[in-house]
Amino acid sequence: MNLWKSNKHSNLLQIKIIEMEGKYMVPCGKNGFKVKKDDTYVPIKNLEEFSFNIDSNIETTYLYDLQGFQRALKTGLGFTLDCSCKREFSDPGQESIMSTAYVLGEEANREFKIEWADGSSIEFTGVVAVSSLGGGAVTDIMTLEFSVTVDGLITETPSAGE
Repeated sequence: MNLWKSNKHSNLLQIKIIEMEGKYMVPCGKNGFKVKKDDTYVPIKNLEEFSFNIDSNIETTYLYDLQGFQRALKTGLGFTLDCSCKREFSDPGQESIMSTAYVLGEEANREFKIEWADGSSIEFTGVVAVSSLGGGAVTDIMTLEFSVTVDGLITETPSAGE
């Protein structure tokens, strides 16, 4: 079963490598993370970091015909993003995230888009869990921290060069 809807054949979560000055690097700052608000994807301002985590379910079995050696098969796949930003009350992206802080059920779902540095992108529905609304020392800048658990399939759009 293919868990990715794609316009072209693609490998599951290809690592996006960009050649810069003869060296290979993945420039995180060139990636974009957006949330859908009123049918338009808007950036989440002051985003300091986000990590895209892959959770795989691997089932194993030990078989007589393999003399007791293990066989393994990936039977499930999940994705989670952990995000941290400085709070900006006038930002529509942050306000969309904040509106999920005190709700339950599908009211906490949002549509997201990640634009990778190579020009490809993925879109998905995610369940938002706000974990920090700020606080700290008097001289600290308020933070907004949240996680997004992907709910369902991810749609990939390849870069124009693929």
